[in-house]
Amino acid sequence: MSDHAETLRRLYAAFVADDRTLAESLIAPGFTFTSPYDDALDRDAYFARCWPNGGKIEQISIERLLVEGDAAFVVYKATAPGGRTFRNAEVVTFDGRLVSTVEVYFGAERVGGTFKPAGRN
Repeated sequence: MSDHAETLRRLYAAFVADDRTLAESLIAPGFTFTSPYDDALDRDAYFARCWPNGGKIEQISIERLLVEGDAAFVVYKATAPGGRTFRNAEVVTFDGRLVSTVEVYFGAERVGGTFKPAGRN
């Protein structure tokens, strides 16, 4: 459990620090990423489409991290510049010590501590 939990902590820290080299060392060659906007992006597409958002996040605070075998469930709060925060939940699987899949589910956004309904400015 601790190995997978530590891998995820390092991966989220790499995302915030925009440390692609570290992230690449933690992600399996056959990696896929799925979100409400993305259907099983491969590793190259993930780095092209999603990775550039990392530099826009100031902090990721893991609130829940449950590991069972080669799978994990994570809930985290992300803080962006200007006080915008949001929570996401992710289901992550591992191939050995490397992250092989991520399925992300977006949570509510808050601006200055106030809930911002989805789809509204």
